[in-house]
Amino acid sequence: MSQSFNQQFSQLKDRFMAYEPRERAIIATAVSLLLLVALYTFALSPLYKSVRDRSNHVIQKQQDLAWMQTLAPQLRALGVTRPVINTNESIVVVIASTAGRANVASAIIGQVPVGNNSVRVRLDNVQFDALVVWLGMLQSEFAINIDAADLAHGAQPGQVKAGLTLTRTGS
Repeated sequence: MSQSFNQQFSQLKDRFMAYEPRERAIIATAVSLLLLVALYTFALSPLYKSVRDRSNHVIQKQQDLAWMQTLAPQLRALGVTRPVINTNESIVVVIASTAGRANVASAIIGQVPVGNNSVRVRLDNVQFDALVVWLGMLQSEFAINIDAADLAHGAQPGQVKAGLTLTRTGS
C-alpha cells in the first residue's frame, strides 16, 4: 500500500517538475489558496460562528438578569402571591413529585432525609436553568428553602453537579 502511494507521489512530483518554473509557481499559489479557503470554510468559520453564538447567548442572559433585577423590588413589594400548599406532605415526597414536573428527576442521584423538615439532595449533570426553576417551585409552593448548596460544572455547558440541603420552613 505504501509502495503504491510512494510511486504515485513520485509520478506526481515528476509531472509537477516537468512544468515550467512560472507554471509551477501558479500551481503552487493556487493550491495554497485552495488550502487556505478549505481551512477557513471547515475549521475557522464554524469556530467563529460557535463563539459568536455563545457570546450572543451570554449577552441575552445578562439582559434577562438585568431585567429581573429591575423587577425584584416590585416583586418584594407584592409579597408572596401564591399560598403555601400542603405543608403536611413529606419533604421527600414533595421533592420526588416536583422534580418530575421540573424535568430534574433523572438527575437526582441521591436524597437523604435529615430530620422531619430537611433533606440532602445530590444531582448530577442537571440543567442549571431547570434546577433554578425547580428550586423556585419548591420555595413558592411548598415553603422549602435552600440551607446549603454546593455547585460544580457538569459534563456539558449549562449543566451542573449540585449538592443541596433543603429545609421546609414554618412547619
